Amino acid sequence: MKGCPRWQFCSNRECRAEMIHRDNRAPWESSSTLGQIIWRSGPRGNFGGGDVDYYWHQSGEHRADGRAYLRVFEHKQVAAKEKHSQSVTLDDLALLIDHGITCPESPVLLDPRSGLYLVRGPLTIQDNGRKGTCFGGPQEIERRGLHPKTTTVRTEAEFFRWLAAPLEGPITYRVDDLHPSRPSWWPARSSL
Repeated sequence: MKGCPRWQFCSNRECRAEMIHRDNRAPWESSSTLGQIIWRSGPRGNFGGGDVDYYWHQSGEHRADGRAYLRVFEHKQVAAKEKHSQSVTLDDLALLIDHGITCPESPVLLDPRSGLYLVRGPLTIQDNGRKGTCFGGPQEIERRGLHPKTTTVRTEAEFFRWLAAPLEGPITYRVDDLHPSRPSWWPARSSL
């Protein structure tokens, strides 16, 4: 964020951990501790590094067809740009996942609904005494790789249904309109 000091540390005298922004990080902030160390002190050159925002996986041993289900996600706010290194790396990862879907000789056989997905849409903070991040509007889900496809979801519940559809076995949800187990302190859902 503009105006924030380059390095910040927790004000708790017993903690003093290095702090980063959860969203809208500056180029010198990594969302992982290892990434922060590598960015600050690691080698420099014509290569890139980073992390993915999330992965969703169900092992083949829990599925009738023996194929694992893997979805890898990178999220971008609406106006955020992909850096060249990130774009190339995500495309390479998408092709590796596609190989696990299409090649019978692959050491990891993947469900055809697996893939690498770029999710783009606004995230926002609800403040009800505690700050909770939530969808701030529709999210566009772009599948990368050999079979690109774009899907738009309008709510968290719709996103979770899309995410969990290929899973096998019992599923519980923590979103109000899917399953009533959201903690009582959680902020009220926004109307999207």
